[in-house]
Amino acid sequence: MKTYDIPLLIRGRLISDNLVEFEGRRGELTFRTPEVSQHLADLPLTNPTRLSDMYDDLRIADVVDFLDQLGQRLSPKVNPYMQEAYELSCLTSGLTPEILYSQYCDAIPAMLRAANVREVAETHIGLATLDGWTRHQLLDGRVAHTRPFGARCLHITAGNSPAVAGITTIWNALTRSDALIKSPSNDPLTSLAIGRT
Repeated sequence: MKTYDIPLLIRGRLISDNLVEFEGRRGELTFRTPEVSQHLADLPLTNPTRLSDMYDDLRIADVVDFLDQLGQRLSPKVNPYMQEAYELSCLTSGLTPEILYSQYCDAIPAMLRAANVREVAETHIGLATLDGWTRHQLLDGRVAHTRPFGARCLHITAGNSPAVAGITTIWNALTRSDALIKSPSNDPLTSLAIGRT
């Protein structure tokens, strides 16, 4: 039975010690990952004001550019982390290798292209809103000013497609949130591979 080590990535720090073992869904392989209980205090952002630099200094155009550059580096053809995620998904996902390869080589990089990210932001949130306060005249004459702020979020991602990891990346980056991602047992590496890249 093959064993895969799945490290934790916490605020840029890769943790791969004190491993505990878990059986995969079909019993064909096992996973080892660090004992999460030893890192619980490091998971949540204790003070949300630590996100302030993401709003004061980081413009949404920078986020879009970053995601575009990231997408260009995610194909398994050039990225060993994504290659490993693809290979493991071939064993665990239930999708064919051809469908998975298309997801990893085409779908995930394409969804991170600048034009796509801008479309998602404009359609669902509004690009102007993401960079500052926007003024809205209400029907009764009052004026409201709104601005979305990132939050401390828990993403429990579905395992039906590795593209879900790409979608999670887009939403979290656009909202400039602090994210905890709980990866599914049939795709424990894709979000991690994107984060490591």
